[in-house]
Amino acid sequence: FAAAHRAMVVALVLVAPSLSDVSLLQQVREIPICLFWARDDAVKPFALSEHYTSSLAPACTLHASDLGGHRVLPEYLPSIAAWLSERRAEALHAAEAGHAPEAAAE
Repeated sequence: FAAAHRAMVVALVLVAPSLSDVSLLQQVREIPICLFWARDDAVKPFALSEHYTSSLAPACTLHASDLGGHRVLPEYLPSIAAWLSERRAEALHAAEAGHAPEAAAE
């Protein structure tokens, strides 16, 4: 969705992503992304996080945990909420200043 509708997306939170077409990463690299990945993920190995972070740099922030497997953990939620709150504040500030968010600029 984000790759096809960039103007509608101002931020992404990805938890243990299972993206099969990693070429789509290039299409969302301008969008701020918060990436959560557990080192014990048996579905998508943690080593793939390096590909994601390098493909999405500099817009990607990686939050790694030792345990968690391939799922959203309750302990991720405060970090996700804080990160989204920061992105919302940035978008509101940009709107007040008369600037569109970078993700919607094209």
